[in-house]
Amino acid sequence: MNIQELSQVNAKWNEKITYVSDDEKYNTIEQWEDAIEKGYAGDCEDYAIAKLHELLRIGWPIERLRLTFCWVGAERDNEGHAVLVVEYNNQLWVLDNRFKPVREVTDCTDYVWNTCQEVGGSKVWVPCSEVFSKFYDSTVEPE
Repeated sequence: MNIQELSQVNAKWNEKITYVSDDEKYNTIEQWEDAIEKGYAGDCEDYAIAKLHELLRIGWPIERLRLTFCWVGAERDNEGHAVLVVEYNNQLWVLDNRFKPVREVTDCTDYVWNTCQEVGGSKVWVPCSEVFSKFYDSTVEPE
């Protein structure tokens, strides 16, 4: 497990999946599906789910992988977005279909963090600040 694996998985799925909104694909605002099973087309959460499955396949523990929801831009009424956040080396790394390189959570200043899985694989969603505060001091404002 290393940062190069995260980068490779992020790049692989960013290239392999064609972006298609849920509105276009399902005629609905939001539909969480596995893009791998749906012909390699999907929106942001489909990329995140595919990356999560790939990391599990190559041996990353589910406890280190969290689906995460944020807002793009400074205002919460802007576009919603889903990414995969991965714990590695006591830091949180973002695998995002908008960017080829993985970025540390603290470098994603263009996002307003909302909710994430309490622990990888959990159906419990909590404010990102609850998870992020375990890794970063209070000077980081993820929400």
